[in-house]
Amino acid sequence: MEKIKFIDWGTACRIGDIIYINQSLKQHPELFSALLKHEKQHSSTLTFKDIKIDLKISELDNLRGDYYRFILTHPKTWIMFLPFWKYEGKWILDPSILGAWMIGIALGGILWRLL
Repeated sequence: MEKIKFIDWGTACRIGDIIYINQSLKQHPELFSALLKHEKQHSSTLTFKDIKIDLKISELDNLRGDYYRFILTHPKTWIMFLPFWKYEGKWILDPSILGAWMIGIALGGILWRLL
């Protein structure tokens, strides 16, 4: 059973058995439910299935505008694009974001070499 911890930055993510979700999302019940449902689909360890879940994000299909509006109006959500952050005095690593950064840097290096 996963635990839910409310945070005041980012939107939502799952690391191990803990789902971190922005407390401001409580004011947006549909978006909150969709993101919580999405995070519950993830396993407690990072697998290729989790990457496919993140690429699909079908729970947000009808709420994309609300999701992007939430991100734009809550600048602390931009922290979700960092692969690591500090919570309750501990550094936490988000492997899926780290993987995205590594792929982006690798592709950037390849393009740099080609140009």
